[in-house]
Amino acid sequence: MTEHTRSSSDDDALSALIDGTLPHDETAALRARLEREPELAARFAALERANRAVRDAYRDVVDEPLPDRGLELLRAPQARADKVVDLDARRSRRARPVWFPQAAAAAVALAIGIGLGFGLGQRSGEAPTAGFLATTGTVAPRSPLHELLESAPSGETRTLDGAATAESRFTFRAQSGEWCRELMVSSREASNAAVACRRQDGWRVELVGAAAAGGELYRPAGAESPFQGAVDALIEGEPLEPDAERALLASGWPSD
Repeated sequence: MTEHTRSSSDDDALSALIDGTLPHDETAALRARLEREPELAARFAALERANRAVRDAYRDVVDEPLPDRGLELLRAPQARADKVVDLDARRSRRARPVWFPQAAAAAVALAIGIGLGFGLGQRSGEAPTAGFLATTGTVAPRSPLHELLESAPSGETRTLDGAATAESRFTFRAQSGEWCRELMVSSREASNAAVACRRQDGWRVELVGAAAAGGELYRPAGAESPFQGAVDALIEGEPLEPDAERALLASGWPSD
């Protein structure tokens, strides 16, 4: 068994321990290893810090049940080639370097959902896919996150509660007709891309995906991340150009 395999398996187990989903017998064995393996204990501490950081960053998101819409996106087949929108250039222009242990990216994706109403699998390989989460939160009115979504042009960064920041990345029309925005929420320990859509009753975070260092979404080598696939399934047409986005913000988000 290679070191990479051992690390991936350990990260899955540590994530399940943080999430409270690790079976009792495995929990006892893992805690015994934490007592005698300093490197494993250090990795566990890093995952716990990342979990707390993302929980603080999404404090403005109200805990709600997982909607059917999020489940549909998780189950949706990969978007057809003729409908895929190339968003990588926009994402790469907006990405900011953030410290994040790359080996732990998938595990943190499973761990950060504690207490936030995220839909997540218990272990890597179970649905939803590791490295991708569907969240179900209504953004609190007048919160920093709400103000960013409502009025900040793409590329602008706002400070959230605690040490986290959020940056809007681009705005697009969803196939449902709602306006949506992709953003990157970053702290010292973690960085997460998210999509929020504007409904009649306010903004709602629909999707969030774990990112590695530099704001790059976690994905297996040579593969599209599940988060990016979900955005491709959600988007209708092209993201707004800067002038069109500014006009939309200035007009107060008309529905038509």
